[in-house]
Amino acid sequence: EAPHRWPNVHLGLIAEILLRIGMDTVARAEEKLTDTLLKRLGAVPRVTVYGATDTARVPRAGVVAFNVDGLPHGLVAAYLNDFHNIAVRNACFCAQPYVKALLKVDAATETAYRQETSCGDRRHVPGMVRASLGIYSTEEDIEALGHALEQLVEHSSAIQNLYAAGLDGHFRPQSGARIPTTFRVADEVDKWA
Repeated sequence: EAPHRWPNVHLGLIAEILLRIGMDTVARAEEKLTDTLLKRLGAVPRVTVYGATDTARVPRAGVVAFNVDGLPHGLVAAYLNDFHNIAVRNACFCAQPYVKALLKVDAATETAYRQETSCGDRRHVPGMVRASLGIYSTEEDIEALGHALEQLVEHSSAIQNLYAAGLDGHFRPQSGARIPTTFRVADEVDKWA
């Protein structure tokens, strides 16, 4: 019975930490980082940001959806993960009607996508990439994302050739494609040792 109580303990510890920091402090930090993220993404060529970008006029949470013009959202997410260890989410985020509206997907196009998915092919399903800020996020994290996207835009043809989309819509390295190893647990441990 005791192991079933652990999630409650974890939630209590998280709540205690947030209360000690102060939710006003967390909110101010998130507002500042969100503004920084929106400005940084706006400075990257071919990046389209969805939603309001003027946080002084329209406050928003630290969650920003975007796309890179001409590149599938799944490819962008795979590249950020594989080459830069940047975790983002992609697709429709359980908000299909809203994403459809933002992407201006018309009824005929939606019907075509539905036909493909009913046949098991999710390669062309529209979506977005989402970067989410947390209490642990920093301006350096935002700069790393901006730099990674600039590299993707600059080398998009070569990067596209490294990946293939599976029928499930996920992008994976093509057979023989060398994806860099940019993160090793041992290297992180050595930094602390």
